[in-house]
Amino acid sequence: MEKNKKKTFLEKHSLDDRDLKTPKHDAIVLALMDKRLMLEVIRKVVPALNWGGLSGVPIEYVFSRVVCEMPIMKGEGKSEVIIGYVDFYVEFYSNFLGGKRFFIEVKSRVASFGDVLRQMRTYMQYIDAIPILVAPMTGEMKEKFESQGVRVYIWEGVEKEESKLQLAIKREEKEGRERKEKEGMEREERERKQIEDEMIRAEKSEKEGKEPEKNMRGLFLLDFLVFILAVVYNIILFFFRGGINMDLLGLMGIGLLILGAPSFILLTLTLILKVLGR
Repeated sequence: MEKNKKKTFLEKHSLDDRDLKTPKHDAIVLALMDKRLMLEVIRKVVPALNWGGLSGVPIEYVFSRVVCEMPIMKGEGKSEVIIGYVDFYVEFYSNFLGGKRFFIEVKSRVASFGDVLRQMRTYMQYIDAIPILVAPMTGEMKEKFESQGVRVYIWEGVEKEESKLQLAIKREEKEGRERKEKEGMEREERERKQIEDEMIRAEKSEKEGKEPEKNMRGLFLLDFLVFILAVVYNIILFFFRGGINMDLLGLMGIGLLILGAPSFILLTLTLILKVLGR
């Protein structure tokens, strides 16, 4: 009795999908069970998923849930009936757009635009997900479905789709290699810049360290010159005056000796240590 009730509901709404029994339908479904091909389909119909790559951000995708032939239920308890079976229900995560939900309906051919659209609209009433129709069709029919809110991927045959998948895989591998090369070059550039900055800082620090040393040498030489002048001054004063008088000139000579003596003593000790060091 319940079986007849479900059958009557499906027939009443023109959702008795005879396409399910065709080998071509099964071939498309089996091909889409390869998540790499499913990912290509989703990326084609949701271009925003590729924006992260265009901005230079590596895109990561994760299928958190994929259910094939998921029943769509209506009602509760004894009044619960099956509306239909969606070919794929997909929960999907992208590091660029976050979590997304899709349902994918497969058709080996679109015999009636109206029948397929009614089926998609009915599923859209009960599934909170982005609808995707995978089927061979013309570009004109694709535009008509998409004008009604149904995303469309035009299926071109299992062999051709698998060939496109291989090309997509090779493209992603190439992009991955190029990204790694670019990252390596950027890392090398950062390291080179870091080394240059360190060399500039070291050179600046060395220069700043030599500046006080240069100033000290200047003061040392000045003190040493003062001491030599004081010695010469006192010798001349001694011979001309016949001795040392504690007057202004005499005190000036003694003061100059005291002022220049430290530099003279330091220079003398340095020379002695160098001679001994040899």
